[in-house]
Amino acid sequence: MRSRSPKLVGDMPSIDCLISMYEGSFQTKWCETNEAGKNTMTTLLAISITTGILSGVWGWIAISLGLLSWAGFLGCTSYFASPTSGLKGLAESLITNMTGVFWAMVIIYGSTYVGMEIIGYVITAIVAFFMCIQAKQAWLAYIPGTFIGSCATFAADGNWQLVVPSLILGGVFGYLMKATGLWLHAKSAATSSLAEQVQ
Repeated sequence: MRSRSPKLVGDMPSIDCLISMYEGSFQTKWCETNEAGKNTMTTLLAISITTGILSGVWGWIAISLGLLSWAGFLGCTSYFASPTSGLKGLAESLITNMTGVFWAMVIIYGSTYVGMEIIGYVITAIVAFFMCIQAKQAWLAYIPGTFIGSCATFAADGNWQLVVPSLILGGVFGYLMKATGLWLHAKSAATSSLAEQVQ
């Protein structure tokens, strides 16, 4: 049976293209072939779908709770960029984020109590050294997570009371985005295999 060419809207497939799992350019961009030789959704597409949905949910929750949505997205990004996945990766990401918040507050308070501007730069240099050297501890080895937490705190003018819950919930949402995306990918593969057995 001849397959129709996929209908693309911009660079994204249309809904009927997604549902039908056409061959050709759609297959190479959005599908992968499973062991049975059937087309299934790629992991990237599955995670993209769940990330899109949960990003909207996070935006609504952040506004409803008076949190910083952008800081939550930093927490989410921190988890996605972590070299370790799963709950361990989430824990490492959140722990390093929190140390970053701590170090940022050290810089802010240290610079406030010192009158000379040059001393503020010296404090920043010393603290940046500690932000990196703490990575000798295995559970603090994710240095970008530390800097993400620190930058979020500076961007929020030192309002760590808002930054901390925003980063934590954002990290949890990042974990959920990836976990549900992997679940959707596995479900797509299982459905494809089941359809093959029925035929």
